[in-house]
Amino acid sequence: MVKLSIITINYNNKEGLIRTLSSVKNQSFTDFEWIIIDGGSTDGSLDIIKENESLVAYWVSEPDKGVYDAMNKGILHANGIWLNFMNSGDTFEEKNTLRNVFSEEIPKTVQFLYSDTISKMKDGSTRISRQNHLKGNIIHQSSIYKKKLHETYGFYVVTPQIIISDLLFFLSIPEEYFYKVNTVIANFELGGISSSGTWCLKQKMCALVVYRKMDFKSLYYRYLIIRLKGLARKLIVGFKVICDI
Repeated sequence: MVKLSIITINYNNKEGLIRTLSSVKNQSFTDFEWIIIDGGSTDGSLDIIKENESLVAYWVSEPDKGVYDAMNKGILHANGIWLNFMNSGDTFEEKNTLRNVFSEEIPKTVQFLYSDTISKMKDGSTRISRQNHLKGNIIHQSSIYKKKLHETYGFYVVTPQIIISDLLFFLSIPEEYFYKVNTVIANFELGGISSSGTWCLKQKMCALVVYRKMDFKSLYYRYLIIRLKGLARKLIVGFKVICDI
């Protein structure tokens, strides 16, 4: 059994897959397997996978029911003690990332490792996104957790109505299992379904209330602030349009 299974979900993101491939390939840590679950891409992604089959322990390309269905497929084929989901377009922070993570003194009771994340903005700039499991601020790219957690807390919920299945899984895990490592694990490429629109944010806020990470009062004020910010942006855009006339 290998120490880590890196699982990459891809669908028609050839260029992103190439970046992820390079990042995985260049890791100085070698006790891992790489699994690719492709949703039936038609953009040349399969050519990239086939050209690098020697690096891939398992891959499949077939239609699925969405990203969480694909993630569950990856889990079922994983042989690692630990799991990490590094989807196409996302990368490890640098070549020694995994070596540094597993070199840290990790308490024996810990089953979920996570770190802050470097997020790439739409304008090309980057910023550090601070992660805190107590506030439900965790993303799977910057998480490495034991596969056996799925035996107790289930797999990812697959339904079009829920786009925070990873968060629901994270919130179900006891707090004492979490450990924040000093090493930044991932560079996260914005633009996925969880970073688009406000529906994901609304679901997240409701989940935080259900799991008692946030009270109703905080929920109300946070949602009010979001609405006010949205209104302010619309007013600013409208004002610029008027000024340009």
